[in-house]
Amino acid sequence: MILTGNTKKVLFKLSLPLIFSNIIATLYNLADGVWLARLSYTEFAATSFTWPLVFLFISITIGISIAGTSIISQMIGAGNKKKATQYANNLIILSSGLGIVFSIIGYFLAPTLIGLMGAKGDLYKHSLTYFKVNTMGILVDSLYFSFQAILNAQGKTKQTTVMGLVSGFLNIVLDPFFIFVTVPFINVPGLNMGVAGAAVATILSKIISVIIGYVQIKKDKTNLEVDGKHLRFDLATSKHLFNLAIPTAIGRSSAALGFSMMNALIVSFGQEVVAAFSMVNRISDFWMQISMGIGAAMTSMIGQNFGAKQFERAKQIKNDAILFGGVTSAVGMALLVAFPQVLLRVFVDPVVDPNVYNIAMEYMYFAIANIPFMALFNIYQGLFQGTGKMKYSMHMSTGRLWLIRVPFVIFVTNFTQMGTLGIWISMVLSNVLTVIYSIYITRTKNILEE
Repeated sequence: MILTGNTKKVLFKLSLPLIFSNIIATLYNLADGVWLARLSYTEFAATSFTWPLVFLFISITIGISIAGTSIISQMIGAGNKKKATQYANNLIILSSGLGIVFSIIGYFLAPTLIGLMGAKGDLYKHSLTYFKVNTMGILVDSLYFSFQAILNAQGKTKQTTVMGLVSGFLNIVLDPFFIFVTVPFINVPGLNMGVAGAAVATILSKIISVIIGYVQIKKDKTNLEVDGKHLRFDLATSKHLFNLAIPTAIGRSSAALGFSMMNALIVSFGQEVVAAFSMVNRISDFWMQISMGIGAAMTSMIGQNFGAKQFERAKQIKNDAILFGGVTSAVGMALLVAFPQVLLRVFVDPVVDPNVYNIAMEYMYFAIANIPFMALFNIYQGLFQGTGKMKYSMHMSTGRLWLIRVPFVIFVTNFTQMGTLGIWISMVLSNVLTVIYSIYITRTKNILEE
């Protein structure tokens, strides 16, 4: 199907489950936010405030998983099942080992890292609690990404959707039982763990999805044999995977550091701005999952077609992805323009917290303008990863934060009176310039050639 089917139909068929899975994941993140917002906007803000740190510690395993999807899909396209199996098994071994190491490091460095980001008072307390619990789940995240990568490389996006669906549903159900003294709506006793409860619920739900992912991989051995018998470490294979992953891992980790720096800068404007920033990002991220799904489907499609040396077909896949991204972005922008107040009221009451609400409304329209550029960002990331040109993916992730967004915010904060407006402008400007760079590289470096 990936090598011979109608490209638009195949892209749609592979993207749809990934989009659905991403939306489910976003929904359970939204559920965390909605439940915690019932306690206080500070506890809500803590979940988004610490996200870049969590992302920092899983960025290397994400990079290895993306490299795994790229190379496994190319091996499958070339008809080399043995090599594809070898890479899949070493992907799991590498991810597991790194997951354990980063869990330990993250837990013990948590107080220092949260402090360096500028959090104080209740924001520091809740952020520290949430992050320390999350570090205990880094191993689970690493396994989740590796299983997802193996399935995606084979074009088995429906199975990854099942993983996301089960995980998301469980998290939504478990959240109130772990967070509250009394579970809302059903009035039964809860565990009263507050923000820590949200993190525990997320970890438990991902454990179940990891088990499902392993069962899905083991059930169908048409392409790969991933199980205990074949789980053997091979130094050359692991080294190749790791080397291929380095650019993506650097890009992701530097982006995580950049987001951490952004949070530190935003904290200087006050906890209300942090909360408003987090609320709007939760809403806009929901629509961004569509382009992320398209980009992920592109990675496996372009990877397999590159492995089969079908370069013209790979170009058509890229063009189809841009078309899909454009159409879905237009729909998303229209919906957010039509109903911004309705969406914000899910998180904040304009009567109870009018300042947070007004700040969020100001940022909302910049986030809407960002949607098409984020769509193109995700699509070009998928293109570079599918072709194995990981360094350009790294340039995108690193450059938009460290060369554009962070310096711009530092400048407007220290040398202008723009205030929060400078932050919102930086979000859009950094993505516009990164997309221009991606188009330039694709055209001048012959990315879609042998």
